[in-house]
Amino acid sequence: MMKVHIKNLGCKANTFDGHAIAGRFVRAGFVMTEDPALAKIIVINSCAVTQNAGKEALYFVRRYRRNAPDSLIILAGCLSQIEETSLKEKNEIDLVVPNTQKSDLVRLAIEKLELGTQQKQEYLARASRDNLSTDGDVFFDQSLSLRTRAFVKVQDGCDSFCSYCIVPYSRGRSLSVPRGLIVDEIKRLVGQNIGEIVLTGIHIGNYGKDFGGDFNPTSAGKGLLGLLEEILKVDGLKRLRLSSLEINEVSRDLLELLSKNKEVFCDHFHLPLQSGSDRVLKMMKRIYSAGTFQECVALVRTFFSEANIGTDVIVGFPGETEKDFNETMAVLESAEIGYAHVFPYSKRPGTEASKLPQDVKQADLKGRAEILRHMSREMHQKYARCFLGRSFPVLWEQDVDDEGRRLGKTRNYLTVAGEASVHVPRRTTSRLMAGSETQIKLEKMLQHDVILGYFD
Repeated sequence: MMKVHIKNLGCKANTFDGHAIAGRFVRAGFVMTEDPALAKIIVINSCAVTQNAGKEALYFVRRYRRNAPDSLIILAGCLSQIEETSLKEKNEIDLVVPNTQKSDLVRLAIEKLELGTQQKQEYLARASRDNLSTDGDVFFDQSLSLRTRAFVKVQDGCDSFCSYCIVPYSRGRSLSVPRGLIVDEIKRLVGQNIGEIVLTGIHIGNYGKDFGGDFNPTSAGKGLLGLLEEILKVDGLKRLRLSSLEINEVSRDLLELLSKNKEVFCDHFHLPLQSGSDRVLKMMKRIYSAGTFQECVALVRTFFSEANIGTDVIVGFPGETEKDFNETMAVLESAEIGYAHVFPYSKRPGTEASKLPQDVKQADLKGRAEILRHMSREMHQKYARCFLGRSFPVLWEQDVDDEGRRLGKTRNYLTVAGEASVHVPRRTTSRLMAGSETQIKLEKMLQHDVILGYFD
């Protein structure tokens, strides 16, 4: 059987898309491989959020062409959407598949392969039976490789048009998966004993906006709140986690619903800040202030007092002053954030911000980014230490650390390295199996923000 290698770059939504594409290849008769040298087909699932992300995708194109000259090399994802015409002129790339055609990627790849007529017809027949796409663009991850958690993509695209972001152009307008299909998919995953479901998308707070009629992201109806009400009724659901939410989409009604289901909902929220300066937020075309961000965090804490709240921050946005940067640090500190993903600003051609003069010196940009990363590490350590000496259920993953200890996640997104009790090591070995959930006492902090845990 022919083998396929997929390289996923960028965000979790891209990783999800890669898993979904892999599932389609498998159902069409191909075999996935982690070794690109063994692959007949190589798919680079690209990101385009920054210029560097685009350069990284092209780096892998050249690398794979050099190391696997006879492979069919396909460039898919966001870069292929916004630079489709110019990419088709590159000799190293055999096939460019933009996001608008990603549900047809497997069929396009088979048609491009140099195969015998009968073999090509057999592969195409298998691919044509794969009708799992919804509206042609958004589809579920049907792979069986994720034993611990599964990502369910409920929405794609974005309507916000922040001044620094290319995503509305690379992924298009917000498109939602019908509620019934999502609930059926979650029931299927629960039936496979998946330990955790993560609702993901590009802008999940806009779920249902494209269904027509009046839309309010904070009310039930056709939006995210209504979807969650249905999902939380699924029998056997063990854990439910949400990906990123904008603060204007976090309502009291939403938090009340989630707090009534604490036995299932993971108390972990990711709320992008981007900047703590109101002046910079306005230039970014974000629709909130630093003050409303802090109010949102405080509201979350009234329902989930120990929630792990993470955020995103962009440093070095054009026009950002030292005062603006200090305001960002002050907001992060006062909000007691659990961690921050820090992104140095990188010009992305095609965005409104790319037309602004970049007056932040490169040395200052790097310095500010490192200050915030150090601050994030300290905030995470401070948050994690609050839970030492206490016991929590941990869902074990496939990964192990350098010492061979199994790694897992608590509901509030702390990483735990499991250490079998020295008193009954044989009895505890099976309790560390990937996909199982066990009660663990958090003992001490290790390097890389991992907590060592022992069985009670």
